[in-house]
Amino acid sequence: MLVLVDLHHLGLQYCCLFAGSLMHGSCGALLLACHNLIFYHSVIAAFGISYGIKIAILASLTMEMFGLHNFLAVYSFQMFASGLGGLVGTPLAGWAYDVSGSYVPGFLVSAGIVYLSVVLFSIVMYLEFKQQNAEVINDTAEESIGPVVQECLSDQLSTI
Repeated sequence: MLVLVDLHHLGLQYCCLFAGSLMHGSCGALLLACHNLIFYHSVIAAFGISYGIKIAILASLTMEMFGLHNFLAVYSFQMFASGLGGLVGTPLAGWAYDVSGSYVPGFLVSAGIVYLSVVLFSIVMYLEFKQQNAEVINDTAEESIGPVVQECLSDQLSTI
């Protein structure tokens, strides 16, 4: 996990999404260990909280990451993918139960997919953070060179 050390640079929304996704996947896996009603209700409550965290900040994160111009297309695709996952995932989980006689494969696959999404999200956020730092360094270097040196460099580049 290359981004776990860089989470403090991301901001509250990204950290909440990251923590909510980890909690969401963990709850899916913990449902397998439920042997009494109180533990089951606790896991389901945590699952609901984690899902609420993710849904509550999804629109604002989408707006921040893709801008107002692309928001409608990206958010619509996110909601379509979520609906498609519910439409396809439920029969697949039922098929896995019919084949194996247990709900364990469905829960494990669900938890695995959530953890995979956390890893992919972490990689994307690391690359975005790295790109933002490179832009800040380039901007700082251009400001420190000075206008005379920049003009000389641009003249040399135009003759090449």
